Amino acid sequence: MSTTIAYPPDRCTMRSSTEKAGVDISLKSIRHGFMHGDTVVHPVWDLDLDIPAGQFVCLVGPSGCGKTTLLGMVAGLVAPKQGKVMIEGAQVTKSSSESVAYMLARDALLPWLSAQDNVELGLRVRGVPKAERRKISSEWLARVGLADFKSSSILRLSQGMRQRVAIARTLALEPRCILMDEPFAALDAQTRVLVQQEFLKLWEKSGTTVIFVTHDLSEAILLGDRIILMSSRPGRIVSDIRVNLPRPRNLTAPFKNQGFAQYHEQLADRLRHEVVAANSEA
Repeated sequence: MSTTIAYPPDRCTMRSSTEKAGVDISLKSIRHGFMHGDTVVHPVWDLDLDIPAGQFVCLVGPSGCGKTTLLGMVAGLVAPKQGKVMIEGAQVTKSSSESVAYMLARDALLPWLSAQDNVELGLRVRGVPKAERRKISSEWLARVGLADFKSSSILRLSQGMRQRVAIARTLALEPRCILMDEPFAALDAQTRVLVQQEFLKLWEKSGTTVIFVTHDLSEAILLGDRIILMSSRPGRIVSDIRVNLPRPRNLTAPFKNQGFAQYHEQLADRLRHEVVAANSEA
């Protein structure tokens, strides 16, 4: 059975500045499985989740609990064996992928293209005229602080700069939902904070719905409006935690955020239980 946690209790109804009324993404009675050799693997089982428009949701849980599988379902890349995935009331299909942008742990940029050409790639696929693509890509590179590097080869950019190019490419598509699978995990600690801060500023202005997978509990607390903690496989929701820390949050010194320690302790205890369960079943 899942639990809902909000701290402190008297602020449990506080909404983020970008969150809008109404359900944007809905997963209903999701069950999914696949064959691994002679064994049937169930990464997700009996999962229900509604996400309001503009909410920043972080998914955490043991490895193999179905977090990335859920992202694939929202993106239309994976069809659940049972249940429905809907965006704004319409069932997700491969053809609905234009409303969703997917950002991976690695930047997935094309090394033979410049920074600007990489930002324009999705726009080009959508048939946006060249002049408009140039205008949009230039604006987004400026927003992530890379206006002077738009002609640079990707191979000449640092990992942090590459990840900012990836953010610009993602947001240039103006998606209604951004799916992020540990997008900052490969960055060093200092660069990670800088890129997180940059992304939060842009997200708060856009009001886009975000589903963000991470193994870092501090990252989940500092970035998210809400944290979904999943069980060991088969993945179910065991805790649904509303993060009522005011924004902007102190990313460089997490424990200076009042209430951060309580959230971290709650999450760490519950996650530890799920990891132990996962290891005992391995």
